[in-house]
Amino acid sequence: EALQSSYEMLQMVMENIPQYIIWKDTDLSYLGCNDNYANLIGIEHPENIIDKTDEELLWDKMQIGYNRKQERRVIESNKAVFHSVETWSLRNGDIIWIDINRIPLPNSDGKVAGLLITFEDITERKKAEENLRMQHERLERIMETNPAGILLTDTNGRIIYVNSQAEK
Repeated sequence: EALQSSYEMLQMVMENIPQYIIWKDTDLSYLGCNDNYANLIGIEHPENIIDKTDEELLWDKMQIGYNRKQERRVIESNKAVFHSVETWSLRNGDIIWIDINRIPLPNSDGKVAGLLITFEDITERKKAEENLRMQHERLERIMETNPAGILLTDTNGRIIYVNSQAEK
């Protein structure tokens, strides 16, 4: 009963966190995933992914090749890769940004028996970063092309920015 209860709790945790979760064997065949990942790739039930490969489930050949290379590297090195920022192609053609972790799963002998992959969609954060970068560049152009000298200081009176007119 305790084992069953623990398993049910683990299932509930996996289905209620916002990340996408996948686990594969060393041949890179899927052993399972959470609902988020199943929905992302258009699979009705997570158990329908078992024993399938990326070639059978994904649509972007370049992404499939890239994933395979990264996953093989983790399995062969037995070293996890955390917070790799990558793009992911959706079936509708949209591209999202993801923050992905690839973690080798050892068996009782310490040998790699599989691979755990977790990722989250960081597209909105990347868009906000790009928007902030563009606004920063725009402000910098305005400051540099302004005929007046501009000097910015922090609350302690330290100079934090001087445009070229103020330098002159």
